[in-house]
Amino acid sequence: MREYTLASLGLLLVAAVLAAVTGSWRRPAFWAGIVVFGLLTAAFDLLMTSEGLYHYADRYRSGVGIGRMPVEDLLYGLALYAVAVSAWCGRHAES
Repeated sequence: MREYTLASLGLLLVAAVLAAVTGSWRRPAFWAGIVVFGLLTAAFDLLMTSEGLYHYADRYRSGVGIGRMPVEDLLYGLALYAVAVSAWCGRHAES
């Protein structure tokens, strides 16, 4: 398996567990944020890769992509968002 793919899926699993443990996945704001963050990530990543500002070596990714953006980049970004929001929700849980 490709390193970038494995890292993205691993972090996505951690994010899902953390969101379940903290209950952040039950909040509509969590899902709204996921959608907005995902759209912004896709828009800017597609723009930057299409302009040639950076690229990804094929040997580190699955080959599945949206335009020039590897799907792993979107998954990794969404997982980081979910971890950050879930950690915040867990720390500031209502008692």
